Amino acid sequence: MKSIEGFEMTEQYQFLRYYIPGSLSLIYFFGLILANMGDEAFRLLNHPALISLVVGLFASSPALGYVIYLFYDWTLYNKIASCEERRALTLLDTWANTEHFRKGERWQSVRRKELVDFALYLRPHDCGLRISGNVTETIRGFWSNANARITSAIYVPIASGIMFAIFVLLKPPITISVCSTAFAFLGIMVFSVCIGLPAKRTIREAFALEEYIVTARQQEIREYMRLDVENPH
Repeated sequence: MKSIEGFEMTEQYQFLRYYIPGSLSLIYFFGLILANMGDEAFRLLNHPALISLVVGLFASSPALGYVIYLFYDWTLYNKIASCEERRALTLLDTWANTEHFRKGERWQSVRRKELVDFALYLRPHDCGLRISGNVTETIRGFWSNANARITSAIYVPIASGIMFAIFVLLKPPITISVCSTAFAFLGIMVFSVCIGLPAKRTIREAFALEEYIVTARQQEIREYMRLDVENPH
């Protein structure tokens, strides 16, 4: 699976982006069910058929995680990636004004993010700069970690709640307790907050490293911007 042309999405990034949200949403879903089953839950947990079903569902968790991540990507990711704290984007605007480029639609947030990616994913030998590949890998790791935390903190509880609501609508052969469900969901929300809180620090660290690389590759980026305006795609 490719994330940027010429760069493979490693197993680490797939795990953070898809496996964790998908698996965590299933854990929350089963937790909400078990919270309403009481002592009967312990008997069912040892049932071979149920164990096989759970294993099968967790094996398919990347597909569920992909769907959950899509909602995050559509609704929140671009807002985070385009925020004013991302100094690399501010530098691009400054250079565009210095070069007297027409901003217009060509320098909207999506276009600017493409230029940041251009700076980050250039290999060192492409522009003659001795910037360690570990720096760009670290930035990718920061973003993957933050995205996984935000997805797990906001979208995973929503997904598990929707799955549980569908389960209840199917009228399962168990008694649904409002108190037990509320208590379990409260625990999920507390855990989600703990997961999501470090994301802000991680994103700020990514922003700082991005600014460093974009500044170091100023000449290459300006040349790319100039050619991009002269020869629009």
